[in-house]
Amino acid sequence: MKVLTPTSLACSFFDQFELIRLIPIHPFGNLDISVTNSCIFMLLAVFYFGFVYKCNVAEGLMVPGRYQSVVEIVYNTVYGMFKDNMGKEGFRFFPLILTLLVFIGLMNLFGLIPYTFAPTTHIVITLGLSFSIFIACVAMGFINHKIEYLSMFMPNGAPMVLGPILIIIELVSHFNKALSLGLRLAANITAGHLLFGILSSFA
Repeated sequence: MKVLTPTSLACSFFDQFELIRLIPIHPFGNLDISVTNSCIFMLLAVFYFGFVYKCNVAEGLMVPGRYQSVVEIVYNTVYGMFKDNMGKEGFRFFPLILTLLVFIGLMNLFGLIPYTFAPTTHIVITLGLSFSIFIACVAMGFINHKIEYLSMFMPNGAPMVLGPILIIIELVSHFNKALSLGLRLAANITAGHLLFGILSSFA
């Protein structure tokens, strides 16, 4: 188990991305369900939602204070973006989108605090989020449109001769959305935190 110290962090900027087993748990065989620093910070993000509910929903004030004002600003901003891009039927997904946005945002911000950990720097977290949402979107597509959902892979007006090639291209690009979203988030957060660490070391 590696412990981060100011000296080690100064020597290697990649130490901030290392998974550390805080509570090793190996129930049987090679199964590893240890509690890591990534688990802790994801749980902190989840506990934050309970704190928000208690302070802003259960005990919210008619005239909001500073903290409640910040939460309401975030809510109204996401609501405005969602309203501009989704129809009335799409509003049932608004709680999910808002939760994902705050959850990912919190995990990104954790890494800005010295000697903490940003879970979104690990690709397994970002790909897990992107592929789970992608699978849910595909499932909702088949539930709402049945077999007609597959018609999106054949552009209107395209000649049937090019059909097989176009379908393959559309399928690949469709499935690459989940991969690219996960990769971009992990790469952006990793690069940003590396740059932040390098620039701060100059001071």
